[in-house]
Amino acid sequence: AGMTVGALKDATGAAASTLSHHIRFLSQTALIVQEKQGRSIICRADFERIQSLANYPTKECCADAPSEKEHVQ
Repeated sequence: AGMTVGALKDATGAAASTLSHHIRFLSQTALIVQEKQGRSIICRADFERIQSLANYPTKECCADAPSEKEHVQ
């Protein structure tokens, strides 16, 4: 799937310059993938990478924290 930059602009109501800034950041961090189709650019979320990033704090940063079971006892 994915959306064109124009469709993203319409869906979010964001100013073109603001949207461009966010898309550039998301693309540079590989959270979205961009594909040129004719004159349009299609943006797609990389859900595996987003999930991996979301899981990082609990797997790495909180690895030494006691589990909920240890809190209950």
